[in-house]
Amino acid sequence: MTIQIRGWHALVLLAVSLPLSALETSSSHIALPGGDELWLTIPAAWNEKFESPQSNMPPGVWLTARQGPSFNVLITPLSGSAVGAAMSDENKVRAIVTATARNALSKSVEMTIPVHDLTGPQVHGFYYFATDRAPNPGEWKYLTQGMINIDGAPFAFTILTNDGQEAIAKTALELIRNASCHPRTTT
Repeated sequence: MTIQIRGWHALVLLAVSLPLSALETSSSHIALPGGDELWLTIPAAWNEKFESPQSNMPPGVWLTARQGPSFNVLITPLSGSAVGAAMSDENKVRAIVTATARNALSKSVEMTIPVHDLTGPQVHGFYYFATDRAPNPGEWKYLTQGMINIDGAPFAFTILTNDGQEAIAKTALELIRNASCHPRTTT
């Protein structure tokens, strides 16, 4: 006998079956170079560091899985850089993201890669999504990448995921969309 669950009953069962830690978040105030703080609401099941994931990259907020399949979310402040200075012009931000998306085409499954707006209470910028045609072992299949201004402060972001991690990419975009930047507080 097959049991089918439909409608709101399935949602209730899904909510009950999720571990509570998957739904928990914490507000994080990350000290940035230059004296500001980046405020993010990060899922409790994610690790948070402020460092460079590779020696050739500037330091940024690096979010990863505490357990389970790996993913990476990188949010890099660009204040004080040439790219960051150009980001005060919305047309330049879109042009930079569009050029980056065009560069991703050669390795992607997609025939075209549209650039999307990313707007939140204090966030405005652009991003794109691409699927790697042939990821190497240990690499990620899906790339979401963009540039944003948070309260006027410029940032770049990258979200790297694999099959079955669509909810992670969506959660990461939402935490970026709802980010805010504030003068550093001392307590």
